[in-house]
Amino acid sequence: MNILKKEENKMRRNLDEILDYERCKERTEKSRYFTEIFFEKYPTKYKELLENYESVDFLKNTVCKYIDNYGFEDYVVIYNLELKNERIEKEYNVITDIIEEIEEDLEDLEDCKNSKFKDSYKDDIEQLEKDLEIFPNIEDMIPIYGESGVYYIYFNKITGGIELIDLGDMDFRNKKLASSFDEFIENLYIR
Repeated sequence: MNILKKEENKMRRNLDEILDYERCKERTEKSRYFTEIFFEKYPTKYKELLENYESVDFLKNTVCKYIDNYGFEDYVVIYNLELKNERIEKEYNVITDIIEEIEEDLEDLEDCKNSKFKDSYKDDIEQLEKDLEIFPNIEDMIPIYGESGVYYIYFNKITGGIELIDLGDMDFRNKKLASSFDEFIENLYIR
């Protein structure tokens, strides 16, 4: 058996262990995001997941293992990947709305900065500036899963990695889940 066949068998076995094939939905229209140009720039052995499915559902208790900002192993539960054109565009719109709201809040507080109460707004201004830094430029990401207003898993078009923006408790965090889509899929397991 040649090396390519062994790799294909390994990949298939891994997908069989984590995918809920009954709930996965095949594409009804071609992806506007996962195109040949995309795959030339970000080659992946899991191309068929991005190219052929609009929803990739995982078995219950599937998690992605990653290394947190402090060097410790952590995990995040992964329910599915939403790859349908309309869903990606909806998440783009929600993320854009969140960014615009933060920018408006920051602008309002900046106006207060010149008032006699400027010191009382200093921490709020710093927090909003920090929150804005969490989000990459919207054109540099492809949201592949989102719990609107809670967290987003996205493909970073600058690094080729898979990242997570966690908006929990108004303490926004950006976590790198994997350096590539292949690594992301290979880091999934049933907990």
